[in-house]
Amino acid sequence: MARFEIIVKLLNKSLPGFGNKGDRLLDIGAGDVYVLGRLAELYPDAAFTGIDTALSQGNCEEFNRKYPNMILTREISELPKEPFRAVLLLDVIEHIEDDRGFMAGLFNMSQTEDAACIITAPAFNALFSLHDRFLGHQRRYSLAQLKSLAEHAGFDVVEGGYLFLSLLPVRGIQKIMEMAGIAKQHSNSVAAWKGYGRYDSLLVKLLLLDYALLSALRRVGINLPGLSSFVICKKQR
Repeated sequence: MARFEIIVKLLNKSLPGFGNKGDRLLDIGAGDVYVLGRLAELYPDAAFTGIDTALSQGNCEEFNRKYPNMILTREISELPKEPFRAVLLLDVIEHIEDDRGFMAGLFNMSQTEDAACIITAPAFNALFSLHDRFLGHQRRYSLAQLKSLAEHAGFDVVEGGYLFLSLLPVRGIQKIMEMAGIAKQHSNSVAAWKGYGRYDSLLVKLLLLDYALLSALRRVGINLPGLSSFVICKKQR
């Protein structure tokens, strides 16, 4: 899945060498546990923790049996006390009504000296739709807004940008159709992708090319928009 591959690239960029014994990662809002589970398989020496209040106790127990280096929980009180080296907040912050208060709590969470936090969110409030409301989104974020949110909490933003440029026109057309009253409510979210058989590998390749293009342009100071925004941030030292 392209989203997972991109998260791995961002993780390796922000924390070179991640995956050694003693490295700990926290996934806040682990959802279907796809990303966390794949990471646990990819880095068997590291320790992984996921938290999501939407999971049942049975779900947590099932995944904890499946992945020996993972702890999945519904309760903040059950999080390990050891500091985390990486924190993922993937398409979660848009669900939080008090996003500033939530980010302040994230900043105060126990983290290692070199810890990095990777945050992604749907981009641009102008694209806010019925589907966003259906998913419980409070808002969408431009890159500037996501950076401001992280910096207000005390983080240094070491990198930021957009993802999925190629999906942005599709979402724009859907928004126009919705405003005209002729759109069906459906998702073009990469996170919600359920697969279309033989076309999956092609879509993944196209989205990874999309990521490579946007990354190359950022290196020369060109930051094109995309369907999602992201920041990599670290605590101010």
